[in-house]
Amino acid sequence: MTGMRFAAGNLRYSGSDECPDQGGFTLVFFAISIVALLGIAALVVDLGYWYLHADRIQRAADSAALAGVVYMPGNPNEATSVATSVAASNGFSGSGVVVSPVPGELHELQVTIKDTNVPAFFAKVFGFDKISETRTSIARYQPPVPLGSAENSFGTGDLSLGVGPPSNIWAAVNGYCTSKENGDQLLSKYDATYNGSTYDCPANPADPATPHATTNFEYNPSGYLYDIETPDQTQGTLTTELTVSAYDPSFNPIGCGGGGGGETPDNNINQANPSIHTTYTLYYNPTPLNPPTAANELSTITFGTNDMASCGKWVPIGTIPAGAANGTYQLQVATQAGEANSQGTNGYGLEVNVGPFGAFSRCSTITSQPWYNANCPVIQGHNFLSVYAKNGSNTGTFYLADVDSAYDGKTMEITLFDPG
Repeated sequence: MTGMRFAAGNLRYSGSDECPDQGGFTLVFFAISIVALLGIAALVVDLGYWYLHADRIQRAADSAALAGVVYMPGNPNEATSVATSVAASNGFSGSGVVVSPVPGELHELQVTIKDTNVPAFFAKVFGFDKISETRTSIARYQPPVPLGSAENSFGTGDLSLGVGPPSNIWAAVNGYCTSKENGDQLLSKYDATYNGSTYDCPANPADPATPHATTNFEYNPSGYLYDIETPDQTQGTLTTELTVSAYDPSFNPIGCGGGGGGETPDNNINQANPSIHTTYTLYYNPTPLNPPTAANELSTITFGTNDMASCGKWVPIGTIPAGAANGTYQLQVATQAGEANSQGTNGYGLEVNVGPFGAFSRCSTITSQPWYNANCPVIQGHNFLSVYAKNGSNTGTFYLADVDSAYDGKTMEITLFDPG
């Protein structure tokens, strides 16, 4: 070995390693590496943008589906219009937005947004000028849990419906001047008006002359709503007209007096000659989340006191014609606000006929009932029910709520007001 010298106490090397110069290789490797690193960095920038843009598309599809689904299934055209409008407000419009119902799911809406012009930046060096991104959202509107039996009648007391036992439960509303403790949570204007042996109807609950009288802060002059779900909702429109009818819809505390018999229990709570006007209004409501509006009113009829023409009889309230949109219709029942001397309870019954008035055939969407029919129109309470159990030995019975499997895992809270 040449070029090696040793000295005491240290080691020193002098000479050549006899290897070739590698500086040129290092420069080439660095040049190749920097190109690769820049390409990766460029791809990261583009991928990050594409990811964020895809998230923006998804949020737009989610918003559009949620906005439109509340109109399903009764108004699919409005559902499409609203969903499309919301998608446009989020920057996506035209043929890239597709709105469609979900087959077999009445309360679901699907929105697909496709953007074919998502730009590329640094990725252009790899031949990408733009890419296409697609996202889909499915929203479901779960209506409020309907209250009462899933049948085409409700609150029909001891009436025979042709099949099955009577419910012995009447639908009922109280007059304006009644007190809340008389049993009506929404239509009784006052609370704690019992004064010794009589009920007051003060013009001003704060009047010192009647200090015990207070306002019922749950009072709602709109009264009670019933949801009417039309049959064969896989079709866009009704194939057969529906007729909504009420039994003994007027307040008749003296009874029918030979005008038909079989009247509902209309109770005079306090006054000698009480007067209660009851109004029944039928609406088409494409958005059951919202209260019905006058623009969607189909019919309205008001019954006064001691109306012998309706006492103890079925009376048509309104018709949903063939060709009308399938979906949710609502019947509103309310007593007149501000009516003096209206201390009483008006009982009534309801039914929905498939066909013209009088063509009633009892049916139910409850599969265990002998009168089950999958295409049965049902009438049920919307958030509230006001009922009157028939006096006597008969027990009032009805299904309290129709809970769909879509509510699995959720908690339902039921409040009974004045149940005894």
